[in-house]
Amino acid sequence: MADALQRKGVRVSVVSTIITQPPMISDELRRQADMFVELNDLRHNIERAGGGMKASAEKRERAEADFNNIEIL
Repeated sequence: MADALQRKGVRVSVVSTIITQPPMISDELRRQADMFVELNDLRHNIERAGGGMKASAEKRERAEADFNNIEIL
């Protein structure tokens, strides 16, 4: 899809993460994109307020697991 869009002159940006194990994006897609944004770099912009130190450890772990499984195309 990225290749087809680029052939039409569309710039393709991909937001995903490579810091999880396994990474949530293929190397091929990451290289094909015009711009790759590491999802964790956006965390401070998109994280819910109040999810910091006040949340229980279990709740934080569950939220982090959900966060790490987000796939944006």
